[in-house]
Amino acid sequence: MITTLGCLIMYLIIIVQAKDGALVHFKSEFPVIELEIQVLVKLAEEIAKSDIPVGSRRINGRYIQSHLFSDHQGPIPY
Repeated sequence: MITTLGCLIMYLIIIVQAKDGALVHFKSEFPVIELEIQVLVKLAEEIAKSDIPVGSRRINGRYIQSHLFSDHQGPIPY
């Protein structure tokens, strides 16, 4: 017969395994997030150096999305 303490221990084990799985998933996503941040920082630096009118969607004649695509080799997911 399973005791209340045994049920509690099993429940805690399940919770810990779920949290561990979430942590492993986060760790695997971290390099991707880091790369995306680097691309955005590079784009921000390019915007800061350029003479871009306020509200413009272009940098040196190219849409900002083009810069993201060429620098990141794909669109950044939203």
